[in-house]
Amino acid sequence: MGTFIALDVAIGLVFMYLLLAILCTAINEWIASVFRLRARTLKRAVSRLVDAPSGAKRPAEEARLSDRIFEHPLISSMKDGARGPSYISGPRFVAALMDTLAVGKSETGATASFVPKHDLGHVEKQLTAIRRAQPPQARNQGVKGEFAPASSGEADGDGRMEQWFNEAMERASGWYRRELMWITIIVSAVVTLASNADTISAARILWRSPTVRSAVVAQAQARVKKPRPAESNLFVQADYPNKDKPISDQAAGEVDEGNSDSDNTTSSEDSGCARDDGGLTDAEAEALGQIIGWGRDFKEVNKTTCAQRQSRINELCKSDAATKEECTQAVDGGTAQGVCVQSANGLEPTDAFPAGLAPFSLLGRHLLGWLLTAIAVSMGAPFWFDTLKLITSVRSSGKNPDESKRP
Repeated sequence: MGTFIALDVAIGLVFMYLLLAILCTAINEWIASVFRLRARTLKRAVSRLVDAPSGAKRPAEEARLSDRIFEHPLISSMKDGARGPSYISGPRFVAALMDTLAVGKSETGATASFVPKHDLGHVEKQLTAIRRAQPPQARNQGVKGEFAPASSGEADGDGRMEQWFNEAMERASGWYRRELMWITIIVSAVVTLASNADTISAARILWRSPTVRSAVVAQAQARVKKPRPAESNLFVQADYPNKDKPISDQAAGEVDEGNSDSDNTTSSEDSGCARDDGGLTDAEAEALGQIIGWGRDFKEVNKTTCAQRQSRINELCKSDAATKEECTQAVDGGTAQGVCVQSANGLEPTDAFPAGLAPFSLLGRHLLGWLLTAIAVSMGAPFWFDTLKLITSVRSSGKNPDESKRP
């Protein structure tokens, strides 16, 4: 019997981690959207790719080549107001780069002010190395000129420039992944503290209360029947419905039905959101509230306060030396600040915020449990969904006959 209880406790803890991780994923996506993390990471990656190193001397008024590329019509058309693109395809970037360099060369026949000379030399070295790395036949047949406009893909030869750009985007994905990792750790810690999600306290409640345990397990079994939460979007890519069009076109209902190709659209999984919208149902929130939250701690602290107030009421109202006014004040003060309520047995504590709460006493009681929860939640919702599905399958006696018939 104890084995089944331990299994249910494990299901309850994993269910708690899953719901908190889903909440953290939603907060992460909100932060990434508000602070434009993908667009900023993309711009930083393009700057490191085409701009001269920071140690190079340049006039203060001279623009950078990366700024010129983002001003190119092929790139600027992907903006949504002040919001820059968070994704640029390889062929589009190559075309914008080569056209920008060609325009700068054609203005004066030399290095024009349109293309910063420091950046031009930096790019020339990279393109020359790319050309030398190409096979001779591609060098003779595919590449017409080093700074020819990249129309119809002729200037890229066998696609090595596009590969050069894609490799830079892979490095940018690593930067974004590390940045998102630190955000996830911070968000997990904040959510854990705000909800008082103590792993040790939650396990104790699940072990001691069969009613709470059965309610949580029932919600966990319902959750595993839903679609798996998607991985958080760790790559520098567009979160537009159509990567080649800004959001405003889609919001206005100007959906290009002819461009429904899978290469130009992102699914809900690519956008970093759970396919079931990642939301918590009311029943799940209610079940989660039975094992985490500050109410129990506040009620425990208020119990001492209510006992002290009840003792004072008993002393003043039953003493012959006390006046009726003192007794009335003590009774009225017993329910002050909402931490106590009158009942037939005297003052009873509530879960209201205590007036004289000592934070360090709670820190010592919950620090280890908070740490365990924060570490677990930072592992992500997909991981805990798979774990929950595995544990619930072990708990069940077998597949439902109707489920076994499904393809």
